[in-house]
Amino acid sequence: MQIELITTPNETLKESGFGTRAACNSVLNAIQEMGHYARLCVCRTKQDLDDVVKRKPDLVILAVKYVPVTDEDDIWANKGIATANYFIATPDQYKNESELPFSFPLFLKPLDAANGNGIDDLSYVTDFAYYENKINSLYETFNQPILVEEYLDGREFTVAIIKTRDENLIVSAVEVVPPTSTNGLRILGAQAKKDDSEELIKIVDKDVKCKVITLATDAFNALGVRDFGRIDIKTNNKGDCFFMEANLVPGMTRGSSYFPEACEIAHKFNYNKVIELLITGGLARATSNVSSQTVPAKTVPDQNPDGSLVTLLQ
Repeated sequence: MQIELITTPNETLKESGFGTRAACNSVLNAIQEMGHYARLCVCRTKQDLDDVVKRKPDLVILAVKYVPVTDEDDIWANKGIATANYFIATPDQYKNESELPFSFPLFLKPLDAANGNGIDDLSYVTDFAYYENKINSLYETFNQPILVEEYLDGREFTVAIIKTRDENLIVSAVEVVPPTSTNGLRILGAQAKKDDSEELIKIVDKDVKCKVITLATDAFNALGVRDFGRIDIKTNNKGDCFFMEANLVPGMTRGSSYFPEACEIAHKFNYNKVIELLITGGLARATSNVSSQTVPAKTVPDQNPDGSLVTLLQ
Protein backbone atom coordinates (compact mmCIF):
# COMPACT_ATOMS: atom_id res chain seq x y z
CA MET A 1 0.00 0.00 0.00
CA GLN A 2 1.48 3.37 -1.10
CA ILE A 3 0.60 6.18 1.31
CA GLU A 4 1.43 9.88 1.11
CA LEU A 5 1.27 12.17 4.14
CA ILE A 6 0.83 15.83 3.13
CA THR A 7 2.06 18.81 5.14
CA THR A 8 3.14 22.40 4.45
CA PRO A 9 6.17 24.49 5.43
CA ASN A 10 4.97 26.92 8.07
CA GLU A 11 7.07 28.14 10.97
CA THR A 12 4.11 29.59 12.88
CA LEU A 13 2.07 26.39 12.37
CA LYS A 14 -0.94 28.43 11.25
CA GLU A 15 -1.79 25.91 8.55
CA SER A 16 -0.52 22.96 10.56
CA GLY A 17 -2.81 20.15 11.58
CA PHE A 18 -0.83 17.22 12.94
CA GLY A 19 1.82 19.70 14.14
CA THR A 20 5.49 20.29 13.42
CA ARG A 21 7.55 18.29 10.94
CA ALA A 22 8.60 16.12 13.90
CA ALA A 23 4.94 15.30 14.64
CA CYS A 24 4.34 14.40 10.99
CA ASN A 25 7.42 12.16 11.05
CA SER A 26 6.05 10.43 14.18
CA VAL A 27 2.86 9.61 12.26
CA LEU A 28 4.94 8.54 9.26
CA ASN A 29 7.07 6.22 11.40
CA ALA A 30 3.97 4.65 12.98
CA ILE A 31 2.52 3.95 9.53
CA GLN A 32 5.79 2.44 8.32
CA GLU A 33 5.96 0.23 11.41
CA MET A 34 2.61 -1.22 10.31
CA GLY A 35 4.38 -2.43 7.16
CA HIS A 36 3.11 0.19 4.72
CA TYR A 37 5.21 2.15 2.25
CA ALA A 38 4.85 5.84 3.02
CA ARG A 39 6.37 9.22 2.32
CA LEU A 40 6.01 12.73 3.71
CA CYS A 41 5.22 15.29 1.02
CA VAL A 42 5.72 19.00 1.74
CA CYS A 43 3.23 20.89 -0.46
CA ARG A 44 3.98 24.54 -1.08
CA THR A 45 1.71 25.17 -4.06
CA LYS A 46 -1.33 23.80 -5.83
CA GLN A 47 1.06 22.26 -8.35
CA ASP A 48 2.56 20.18 -5.54
CA LEU A 49 -0.92 18.81 -4.85
CA ASP A 50 -1.42 18.12 -8.56
CA ASP A 51 1.84 16.16 -8.51
CA VAL A 52 0.50 13.99 -5.69
CA VAL A 53 -2.54 13.21 -7.84
CA LYS A 54 -0.30 12.26 -10.75
CA ARG A 55 1.62 9.80 -8.55
CA LYS A 56 -1.69 8.06 -7.77
CA PRO A 57 -0.95 6.89 -4.21
CA ASP A 58 -3.34 4.35 -2.73
CA LEU A 59 -4.08 6.60 0.24
CA VAL A 60 -3.44 10.29 0.98
CA ILE A 61 -3.43 11.55 4.57
CA LEU A 62 -3.87 15.30 4.90
CA ALA A 63 -1.77 16.41 7.88
CA VAL A 64 -2.65 20.09 7.51
CA LYS A 65 -5.87 22.05 7.89
CA TYR A 66 -5.40 23.65 4.48
CA VAL A 67 -2.83 24.54 1.87
CA PRO A 68 -3.10 28.33 1.29
CA VAL A 69 -4.30 29.20 -2.20
CA THR A 70 -5.70 32.44 -3.60
CA ASP A 71 -9.11 33.33 -5.07
CA GLU A 72 -11.06 30.71 -3.13
CA ASP A 73 -14.17 31.36 -1.03
CA ASP A 74 -14.72 30.34 2.58
CA ILE A 75 -17.61 27.97 3.20
CA TRP A 76 -19.90 28.36 6.22
CA ALA A 77 -22.78 26.15 7.21
CA ASN A 78 -25.41 26.12 9.94
CA LYS A 79 -25.95 22.61 11.32
CA GLY A 80 -28.10 23.51 14.31
CA ILE A 81 -25.40 22.73 16.88
CA ALA A 82 -25.40 24.80 20.08
CA THR A 83 -22.66 27.43 20.07
CA ALA A 84 -21.90 30.48 22.18
CA ASN A 85 -23.35 33.77 20.89
CA TYR A 86 -20.81 35.53 18.70
CA PHE A 87 -20.22 38.28 16.18
CA ILE A 88 -17.35 39.30 13.88
CA ALA A 89 -15.77 42.71 14.41
CA THR A 90 -13.06 45.03 13.08
CA PRO A 91 -11.54 48.18 14.65
CA ASP A 92 -13.98 51.13 14.96
CA GLN A 93 -16.91 49.06 13.70
CA TYR A 94 -18.77 49.72 16.96
CA LYS A 95 -18.56 53.20 18.47
CA ASN A 96 -19.80 52.45 21.99
CA GLU A 97 -21.05 49.68 24.23
CA SER A 98 -24.71 50.18 23.31
CA GLU A 99 -23.95 49.28 19.67
CA LEU A 100 -22.49 45.86 20.51
CA PRO A 101 -24.76 42.91 19.57
CA PHE A 102 -24.72 41.66 23.19
CA SER A 103 -23.29 42.70 26.51
CA PHE A 104 -20.09 42.03 28.47
CA PRO A 105 -18.21 39.94 29.47
CA LEU A 106 -16.89 39.01 26.05
CA PHE A 107 -14.05 36.86 24.76
CA LEU A 108 -11.96 38.01 21.77
CA LYS A 109 -9.66 36.01 19.51
CA PRO A 110 -8.45 36.03 15.88
CA LEU A 111 -10.96 34.67 13.41
CA ASP A 112 -8.37 32.37 11.86
CA ALA A 113 -5.42 31.50 14.08
CA ALA A 114 -4.21 28.18 15.45
CA ASN A 115 -2.51 26.99 18.63
CA GLY A 116 -4.10 29.61 20.88
CA ASN A 117 -2.36 32.47 19.05
CA GLY A 118 -3.74 35.83 20.14
CA ILE A 119 -5.46 34.38 23.21
CA ASP A 120 -4.41 35.53 26.68
CA ASP A 121 -5.88 37.12 29.82
CA LEU A 122 -6.66 40.28 27.83
CA SER A 123 -8.96 38.24 25.58
CA TYR A 124 -11.46 38.40 28.44
CA VAL A 125 -12.97 41.90 28.36
CA THR A 126 -15.50 43.50 30.68
CA ASP A 127 -15.83 47.05 29.36
CA PHE A 128 -15.67 48.95 26.08
CA ALA A 129 -12.20 50.41 26.61
CA TYR A 130 -10.68 46.95 27.06
CA TYR A 131 -12.74 45.74 24.09
CA GLU A 132 -11.32 48.46 21.81
CA ASN A 133 -7.76 47.85 22.96
CA LYS A 134 -7.93 44.11 22.31
CA ILE A 135 -9.69 44.51 18.95
CA ASN A 136 -7.00 46.93 17.77
CA SER A 137 -4.16 44.79 19.11
CA LEU A 138 -5.41 41.60 17.47
CA TYR A 139 -6.15 43.29 14.17
CA GLU A 140 -2.70 44.87 14.07
CA THR A 141 -1.03 41.53 14.77
CA PHE A 142 -3.10 39.18 12.62
CA ASN A 143 -4.60 41.58 10.01
CA GLN A 144 -7.96 39.83 10.01
CA PRO A 145 -11.44 40.28 11.53
CA ILE A 146 -11.87 39.36 15.19
CA LEU A 147 -14.19 36.69 16.57
CA VAL A 148 -16.10 38.09 19.57
CA GLU A 149 -17.87 35.49 21.69
CA GLU A 150 -20.11 35.48 24.70
CA TYR A 151 -17.76 34.49 27.53
CA LEU A 152 -18.45 30.98 28.81
CA ASP A 153 -17.32 30.70 32.40
CA GLY A 154 -17.54 26.93 32.78
CA ARG A 155 -15.28 23.97 32.02
CA GLU A 156 -13.45 22.93 28.85
CA PHE A 157 -13.52 19.54 27.17
CA THR A 158 -11.99 17.95 24.11
CA VAL A 159 -13.32 14.83 22.42
CA ALA A 160 -11.30 12.61 20.05
CA ILE A 161 -13.57 10.66 17.70
CA ILE A 162 -12.57 7.88 15.33
CA LYS A 163 -15.02 6.27 12.91
CA THR A 164 -14.29 2.58 12.34
CA ARG A 165 -14.65 0.82 9.02
CA ASP A 166 -18.05 -0.54 10.18
CA GLU A 167 -19.25 3.04 10.89
CA ASN A 168 -19.07 2.77 14.69
CA LEU A 169 -17.54 5.64 16.68
CA ILE A 170 -14.71 5.34 19.19
CA VAL A 171 -15.23 8.39 21.42
CA SER A 172 -12.56 9.61 23.85
CA ALA A 173 -13.78 12.56 25.94
CA VAL A 174 -11.55 14.31 28.49
CA GLU A 175 -11.56 17.57 30.43
CA VAL A 176 -8.95 20.23 29.70
CA VAL A 177 -7.82 22.17 32.77
CA PRO A 178 -5.77 25.29 31.91
CA PRO A 179 -3.42 26.74 34.52
CA THR A 180 -4.69 29.62 36.67
CA SER A 181 -3.24 32.93 35.49
CA THR A 182 -2.08 35.81 37.68
CA ASN A 183 -5.52 37.36 37.17
CA GLY A 184 -7.24 34.23 38.46
CA LEU A 185 -8.53 33.17 35.05
CA ARG A 186 -8.23 29.77 33.40
CA ILE A 187 -7.66 30.67 29.77
CA LEU A 188 -6.23 28.19 27.29
CA GLY A 189 -4.02 30.54 25.32
CA ALA A 190 -0.86 30.33 23.26
CA GLN A 191 1.50 30.42 26.25
CA ALA A 192 -0.27 27.59 28.08
CA LYS A 193 -0.15 25.44 24.94
CA LYS A 194 3.49 26.29 24.31
CA ASP A 195 4.40 25.36 27.91
CA ASP A 196 2.12 22.27 27.92
CA SER A 197 0.93 23.57 31.29
CA GLU A 198 -2.69 22.55 30.85
CA GLU A 199 -3.84 19.18 32.19
CA LEU A 200 -6.04 16.54 30.57
CA ILE A 201 -8.12 14.52 33.03
CA LYS A 202 -10.90 11.93 32.96
CA ILE A 203 -14.48 13.16 33.16
CA VAL A 204 -15.74 11.65 36.39
CA ASP A 205 -19.33 12.93 36.43
CA LYS A 206 -21.43 10.58 34.28
CA ASP A 207 -24.07 13.19 33.44
CA VAL A 208 -21.45 15.70 32.30
CA LYS A 209 -19.67 13.04 30.27
CA CYS A 210 -22.93 12.05 28.60
CA LYS A 211 -23.70 15.68 27.66
CA VAL A 212 -20.21 16.24 26.28
CA ILE A 213 -20.19 13.02 24.24
CA THR A 214 -23.69 13.65 22.89
CA LEU A 215 -22.84 17.15 21.65
CA ALA A 216 -19.49 16.03 20.24
CA THR A 217 -20.98 13.12 18.29
CA ASP A 218 -23.86 15.30 17.06
CA ALA A 219 -21.34 17.85 15.74
CA PHE A 220 -19.14 15.12 14.24
CA ASN A 221 -22.09 13.55 12.41
CA ALA A 222 -23.63 16.88 11.35
CA LEU A 223 -20.36 17.89 9.72
CA GLY A 224 -20.19 14.60 7.85
CA VAL A 225 -16.72 13.77 9.13
CA ARG A 226 -15.47 10.62 7.45
CA ASP A 227 -12.66 9.10 9.52
CA PHE A 228 -11.63 11.12 12.57
CA GLY A 229 -11.74 14.52 14.20
CA ARG A 230 -11.49 16.34 17.50
CA ILE A 231 -14.42 18.33 18.86
CA ASP A 232 -13.84 21.05 21.48
CA ILE A 233 -16.63 21.93 23.90
CA LYS A 234 -17.05 24.46 26.68
CA THR A 235 -19.77 24.94 29.30
CA ASN A 236 -21.28 27.91 31.06
CA ASN A 237 -21.63 28.08 34.83
CA LYS A 238 -24.96 26.24 34.56
CA GLY A 239 -23.30 23.24 32.91
CA ASP A 240 -24.84 23.80 29.47
CA CYS A 241 -22.55 22.51 26.70
CA PHE A 242 -21.57 24.57 23.66
CA PHE A 243 -19.67 23.54 20.54
CA MET A 244 -16.44 25.55 20.16
CA GLU A 245 -14.43 23.98 17.34
CA ALA A 246 -14.16 20.98 15.05
CA ASN A 247 -10.53 20.13 14.37
CA LEU A 248 -10.55 17.69 11.47
CA VAL A 249 -6.77 17.54 11.29
CA PRO A 250 -5.92 17.41 15.00
CA GLY A 251 -2.44 17.73 16.45
CA MET A 252 -0.58 14.44 16.62
CA THR A 253 2.58 15.32 18.53
CA ARG A 254 3.58 12.25 20.51
CA GLY A 255 3.22 12.78 24.26
CA SER A 256 1.40 16.12 24.21
CA SER A 257 -1.28 16.56 21.54
CA TYR A 258 -4.85 16.30 22.77
CA PHE A 259 -6.06 13.69 20.27
CA PRO A 260 -3.65 10.83 21.09
CA GLU A 261 -3.59 11.84 24.77
CA ALA A 262 -7.39 11.68 25.02
CA CYS A 263 -7.38 8.22 23.41
CA GLU A 264 -4.77 7.06 25.92
CA ILE A 265 -6.66 8.47 28.92
CA ALA A 266 -10.09 7.21 27.86
CA HIS A 267 -9.15 3.86 26.26
CA LYS A 268 -5.48 3.23 27.08
CA PHE A 269 -4.56 3.26 23.37
CA ASN A 270 -0.85 3.87 22.77
CA TYR A 271 0.30 6.25 20.05
CA ASN A 272 0.83 3.64 17.34
CA LYS A 273 -2.60 2.13 18.06
CA VAL A 274 -4.21 5.55 17.58
CA ILE A 275 -2.49 6.01 14.20
CA GLU A 276 -3.55 2.51 13.18
CA LEU A 277 -7.17 3.32 14.02
CA LEU A 278 -7.00 6.68 12.22
CA ILE A 279 -6.05 5.16 8.88
CA THR A 280 -8.20 2.00 9.09
CA GLY A 281 -11.15 3.51 7.22
CA GLY A 282 -8.94 5.03 4.53
CA LEU A 283 -7.05 1.78 4.08
CA ALA A 284 -10.31 -0.10 3.70
CA ARG A 285 -11.43 2.27 0.95
CA ALA A 286 -8.03 2.10 -0.72
CA THR A 287 -7.97 -1.68 -0.58
CA SER A 288 -11.35 -1.90 -2.27
CA ASN A 289 -9.93 0.11 -5.18
CA VAL A 290 -6.78 -1.93 -5.56
CA SER A 291 -6.69 -4.84 -7.95
CA SER A 292 -6.59 -8.23 -6.29
CA GLN A 293 -3.51 -9.00 -8.37
CA THR A 294 -0.43 -7.73 -6.55
CA VAL A 295 2.88 -6.65 -8.06
CA PRO A 296 6.17 -7.28 -6.25
CA ALA A 297 7.48 -4.05 -4.75
CA LYS A 298 10.87 -2.83 -3.68
CA THR A 299 11.83 0.05 -1.46
CA VAL A 300 14.31 2.76 -2.27
CA PRO A 301 15.51 5.57 -0.03
CA ASP A 302 14.24 9.06 -0.66
CA GLN A 303 15.05 12.25 1.17
CA ASN A 304 12.73 14.91 2.59
CA PRO A 305 13.73 18.59 2.33
CA ASP A 306 14.79 18.45 6.00
CA GLY A 307 17.17 15.57 5.29
CA SER A 308 15.12 12.78 6.90
CA LEU A 309 14.76 9.55 4.96
CA VAL A 310 11.41 8.10 3.91
CA THR A 311 10.44 4.92 2.13
CA LEU A 312 8.93 4.97 -1.34
CA LEU A 313 7.10 2.31 -3.29
CA GLN A 314 8.39 1.71 -6.79
